[in-house]
Amino acid sequence: MERFSRRHDYYDRIGASVQNIINQLKTVSSSGFEEILARAVREDDNLECLYILGLDGVQISDTVCNYIKLMRPKSQLFRPAHRGADLSLKEYYLLIKAGLARYVSDPYTSQASGNLCVTVSTRFSTQEGTDYILCADYDCEDNLGSGC
Repeated sequence: MERFSRRHDYYDRIGASVQNIINQLKTVSSSGFEEILARAVREDDNLECLYILGLDGVQISDTVCNYIKLMRPKSQLFRPAHRGADLSLKEYYLLIKAGLARYVSDPYTSQASGNLCVTVSTRFSTQEGTDYILCADYDCEDNLGSGC
């Protein structure tokens, strides 16, 4: 019961975090995305990385990362994706493209950090009416001990 309760609280926190980021992204044009992503990573210790995809699955922002989490020794083997990366075959893209409002991946080893994480992806619209997909990688190990 204790582990279930921790897991429930963890997913509630990351859900609220994602919604807060989406609310901010909706108020700016795409040129303001990275500033919002950088601020969110600085303010939320659970976040490892944030990035935004176009509806074609191509990354339209750089990956904004919490570099303290990425500076662990094992991270020298791992690198975050950059603007222009084609992520159209990733499950977290495909299921949003198929119509889910929000998707939370199973825990996996992050290619950006080597840490155990989950990716939350959510479709959103800017005030200009353009749709994008926010992807947020949240650390599992530090929050749930043995993982998600």
